[in-house]
Amino acid sequence: MASFIDSLAKDRSLENNLDLLQSLGLLRFLNNDKSTSEASPLYRWMTAARVGNELYQRVSGRRKIEEYRMEFLVNLITYLQKNPNASEKSQKSEIERLLGVFILQLKAL
Repeated sequence: MASFIDSLAKDRSLENNLDLLQSLGLLRFLNNDKSTSEASPLYRWMTAARVGNELYQRVSGRRKIEEYRMEFLVNLITYLQKNPNASEKSQKSEIERLLGVFILQLKAL
C-alpha cells in the first residue's frame, strides 16, 4: 500500500491546469451520473485521489521543495566534480552559497 501512495504522490500528470480541470469535470460527472455510480467506484476513487493529490501538491509546495532540493544537490555535486582539489575553505564557501540560494527559494514559496 505504501508503494501505491508513493506512486500517487509522485504523479505529475495533472500539473497542467487543463488536465486538472478535465479531471475535476470527470470526477463531478462520475459522482453525479446515476448510470456510472455502480459501475465505476474504483475509477471514481482513483480520479478523486489524483485530483486530491494534485491540489495538495499545489497548496503545500512539496513538489517545488523537492525540485529545489534536487537542484541544490546537483549543483553541489557538479561543483565538487569540477573542483576535486578545491580547498576546504573554497568548498565551505560554495556550500554556503548554494545553501543560501536554496533557502531563498524556499522563502519565496
